[in-house]
This record gives sequence, C-alpha cells and structure tokens, in this order.
Amino acid sequence: MKNCVVVLANNNRRNELNNLIKDLNLYIIEGTDDFDLIIFHEKDFIKDEINDFLGKGKLLFHQINFDINQFDSYKINETPLIHYGYSIGYRMMCRFFAGEVFKILKQYDYDYMMRLDTDSSFYDQIKYNLFDKLKIKNGIYGYVSIHNDAVEFSNELILNIHEYAQNKHTNINFYKVVKNQFNLVYYNNFEILKISEYTNENYLSFYEHLDSKNGFLKYRWGDHAVRFLYNNLFIKQEQIIYYNDLPYFHHFDLKNKPFMLNNYF
Repeated sequence: MKNCVVVLANNNRRNELNNLIKDLNLYIIEGTDDFDLIIFHEKDFIKDEINDFLGKGKLLFHQINFDINQFDSYKINETPLIHYGYSIGYRMMCRFFAGEVFKILKQYDYDYMMRLDTDSSFYDQIKYNLFDKLKIKNGIYGYVSIHNDAVEFSNELILNIHEYAQNKHTNINFYKVVKNQFNLVYYNNFEILKISEYTNENYLSFYEHLDSKNGFLKYRWGDHAVRFLYNNLFIKQEQIIYYNDLPYFHHFDLKNKPFMLNNYF
C-alpha cells in the first residue's frame, strides 16, 4: 500500500512548512511512516532549506499554476479580486483541493491521501497508522471536526449540486440530505481519504460540473463544503470515519470536539 501526505506551500509559509515537517518527524513517523510527502507549489517556490523528511517515503515537489490568466476572459471578468476578504489565490486553493489535486494524483499510484495545511500541527505521539485506521474500517473519508461556513460562501452551491444530481438521475433524496446543511463543512486542513473514490468518474464529473459554474472563484465555494456534500450524498455514513483521538491543532485544539453527522441526517 502506498500513501501520501499533501501540502500546499508558498514562499511566505516556508517556516510553517518546516515546522510541520518537524511535527511529522516527531509525532507521526513512529506509527505512520509509509507515505510520501508531496509539496504542491507555484513556479517561484524556493526549495532550499526545507527540512529533511525522515519517513520511509520520499519528499516530492509538484509545481502547480494559480495564475488566473490561464482562464478565458469571461471567467476572469466575472471573478472579483477580493470576495468577502478572500483573495483570488485563496479561492484558487479551494478549487485546487476540491478537484484539481485529484487529477494530479491520478498520475501517481497512491491508495490513501492525508491533506494538511502548512500551519497544521500535532502535539503528542501518534502510535498507530493513520491510514490503516481508514483501511481497517473500510472507510472512504476521515475527518477530525465539522464546523459551519458563512452562508455567503454557499451562494448557488446547493442549486448547482441539485442540478447535477437531477442530471445524473440518482435515487438519492437530495433535500433529505441537505435540509439541515447549507453551510456545514469539514474542518479539512486535516483530512484523510481513499484516493480512488475521488479520482473516479463519479467524483470528477461532480467536480467538473461545479467548476464549470465558476463558483470557486466567484463565491469562494470551499473544498470543505464540496467534499462534505458529496460524501453525504454518495458515500455510506459508516464509511465516513471520525478521528476522535487525534492530538491535532489548527488555530485551536480539536481533540475530543465531536460534531457527529448523526445529529443532522
């Protein structure tokens, strides 16, 4: 089994990246060392002085393009420079983790992916294999917490997902699934998932439908919202795994802070 941890980095966050790698070496490697660390970055990223990664896997760098000029003029003209305080770069990040990352991972031979942010951190030893926990439970997706996103970032999102579901003639009760959810999201600066579920035609067609509406750039549709809605429409609830024992920190301590889906569906 081959696994990967993915991080999106830029030059302004190289110190954060080095601290994250320190945490991986200190707290993760003892239990989970069977992964490559993939750092996604734009072309100007400076690779010098990045900390050594001590796991069995490789440290890989993969260049990506967040330049809005790659799109046609119509998409550029309807995209605001700032949307409720979020830059184009941030919205490109949401688009990237919503779907573009999986197009890239199709080129690799990985089974599971763990996503972290450069400012993710751990504060205690993890002595079990994080990927195995998902595999043993026949899980598709693992999360650490669920939160509310601001309603302004879901503008037209539910409408377009409903349109997709209708076009696919699915048997799901769409409004039963989303009646309590127009702004619930995974706190997915930590997420762990089975890659084949998100590189297959079902997910990528779902993503492409949303991307064609340009909502990631116009409205800051979040990758966390897209993943949450897809999972609760198309994945069995028992295959969505809550990592309730993870000593994980991202702006605040997430340990033992459950937000269970059964309360909402």
